[in-house]
This record gives sequence, C-alpha cells and structure tokens, in this order.
Amino acid sequence: MPPRDPIKTARNQLVAKMKGDLRKLLPKVLKTTDFQTEASLNATIGSEADEYIDLYHQVILSPEQYVTCYMKGFKASMSPIWYLYPNAHRNNYDRLKQSKQGQQYFMLFLKRSYLKHFDELSRTRPHISQSEIWIGQNNASYGLLVTPRFNKVHDEWENDRSEIRHFPELYWTIGHVLYTGFVIPDEQEKVAFGSVDEYLTFFKNVLVRASGSEYEKDIAKRYVEFVRNAKDPKKVPLLIPELATKERSRSTGIG
Repeated sequence: MPPRDPIKTARNQLVAKMKGDLRKLLPKVLKTTDFQTEASLNATIGSEADEYIDLYHQVILSPEQYVTCYMKGFKASMSPIWYLYPNAHRNNYDRLKQSKQGQQYFMLFLKRSYLKHFDELSRTRPHISQSEIWIGQNNASYGLLVTPRFNKVHDEWENDRSEIRHFPELYWTIGHVLYTGFVIPDEQEKVAFGSVDEYLTFFKNVLVRASGSEYEKDIAKRYVEFVRNAKDPKKVPLLIPELATKERSRSTGIG
C-alpha cells in the first residue's frame, strides 16, 4: 500500500473540521434566514459555482482566490438593486445578507468546497482544442483523448468537456493511456491496455515498428527500458512516435 500523502491528510482533516463548524452555525442560519433545510441552503450556494467561475479553464490556487472568483461572478449575475423584479441571484444575496451567521456560513462553505475539490481546481487543464492527440501512420492511426465519448450523431470521438477537470491521471502520461485507452477513428471501438507492459508492447510492436526506422526503434527500446525502470511508470510522459491531425486520421492517415 502506498504511503499516505501528509498534505492531503491535513487537508482532509481541515475539511472535516469545517464541516463541523458549518453544522454548529446551521441552526442560527436557518433561524435568521428563510432557508428551511441544510440541503436547500447548501444547494443555493454550491449549485451556482460553475456559473460564477470558469471551472474548466481557470486555475485556482487558494480558498481565498476561490471565494474572490465566486463573488465576482455572483456580483456580475445579480440584477441591479433598483430593478423592480430582482433575479434569483439578487434574491439569494439578500437572503444571506440579512444574517451575520448566514454570511459566516456562506464564506466557510465556499472555502470548504475549494479544499474538497483542490486537486481538480488547482491543476492546469488542457484547453478543449488541445485535449486530444492523434497518433499513427497511413490508415493505422489512434486517438488519445482525456474524457473520450463517441458522438453517434457525427460518428466521431470527442471529449466530455464537463469531466476533463475530474481526470484522475496526469495528462499525456502512461497512466493516461492506461486509463482511457486509444480510440479508433470513426469507430465506436477502443484499444485498451491492462498494464504498463501491455502498453509498451503495443508501443514498440505497433506504433514504432510500422515506421521501419532503425533510429526510431533504438529510441523506442531506450524509452521502454526507462519506463520499466521508473519508480512510478504511470507518471512517465508518453513518447509519441508520430503525430497526426484528426482530419488526416479520418481520411488518408499519415504518409
């Protein structure tokens, strides 16, 4: 069993403490606002995060930055105070503003949300236009996506954009290809790998061998040895023998 990450353990302990602090505040919050339940209060705060913050592209490095980004989006979404019919964002703001405990709960909830999703929010994620790689030669090309799903309407593979930030592996590594496999252009099929050795065999005997280049074979041999000797092979970046565009993979391949 791998050793526990002490930083992650400390973060989880802080999240647990925040949860306890929120529970202590809850009775006074419900008493001083018109929220009826903990669930409705939490849903009101948490459900708007993806509207107020660009959770796909923005890299957030602290709870304070998360709160700042949320509040900027919140403020921008509220109808002006002089509007005759305030929108839902303005109403939610007014509901929480009337209670000191509600404001404390609101801030603590946001900071806890950030810490709960720290790994997703603090990592740099590939832009949607850079979240797929096509590899191969002639009519034997393969696609590596982050969150692949087959679009039956267009008969092609695409990324599930909403899930890219949740991707558990390091992008474009051995672990990445083990997690997703390679997709086949225009076909609802994948090439899956059950182990590092399975992928390295495919890499050496399919991706590299087809090139016929002795130089590529020598480099591939060294790469395979490097991966097998690595402390954590899954974190080793992929060595890509030949890139293709999606369009060429679908038509003539690489020649």
